[in-house]
Amino acid sequence: MNSAPRAIGRLKERAVTDRAALDAILDSSSLAVVCTVDADGLPQVIPTLHARVGDRLILHGSSGAGTLRLAAGGAPIAVCVARMDGLVVAETLFDSSANYGSAVVTGVARVLTGD
Repeated sequence: MNSAPRAIGRLKERAVTDRAALDAILDSSSLAVVCTVDADGLPQVIPTLHARVGDRLILHGSSGAGTLRLAAGGAPIAVCVARMDGLVVAETLFDSSANYGSAVVTGVARVLTGD
């Protein structure tokens, strides 16, 4: 898979592609959302636990069911980890927002065995 960062279209001045910043976001939360596409072209998404070990992202779950079964079979995946930095509460819903950081990692998973 192509490991180059994808171009950010909207608010690209807020995008960060620095590896240390990416690692900091990945390390800031244990919860990740994993997405892949099944044989019918339908998206499959699950929340799961994760940990970063060096350059590897370890996902927790059973490779015998659902999304992780597809991933274990070689389907490409996208993993998103986000951290909430703060809420922006304004007089209107339109002007309210959230400050957050997120990291999206794509690739092909492999099943780990043993310890």
